[in-house]
Amino acid sequence: MILNLAGVRRVIWYVLVGLLLWVFVLKSGVHATLAGVALALAIPLRGKPAEDSPLTRVEHELAPWVASGILPLFGFAYAGLSFAELLPSSMFEPVPLEIAAGLFLGSALSGIVGAVVLGFTDRVGEAAPRVRSHPAFGE
Repeated sequence: MILNLAGVRRVIWYVLVGLLLWVFVLKSGVHATLAGVALALAIPLRGKPAEDSPLTRVEHELAPWVASGILPLFGFAYAGLSFAELLPSSMFEPVPLEIAAGLFLGSALSGIVGAVVLGFTDRVGEAAPRVRSHPAFGE
């Protein structure tokens, strides 16, 4: 918060303080995720004119890492899959493949299908005339 109030806009300073904060919170016995939450609240949301805010830059830089690595790892961990005895050869056995398919394909498909159905049933979205004339819409 002191960096924010002092007008510091370089993200590297927040990263360094965040790493220290993470170590201190981890060593205190509190869940270290809280350090990330506190850090995110302290990074400035407003940037200089004609420039993205530091928080927006951090969000855009982290998005690919979170989507392709961190989130799937959390998904596997919370699905009950233990990595302790997992060998590279066992990655292609039925259970790990089913979990991967459920996490990667299932959530993406259900989110897309759910959003489309919700959009059409609540009249939030409107189908193009060519789509509206399709028999599935009952017209």
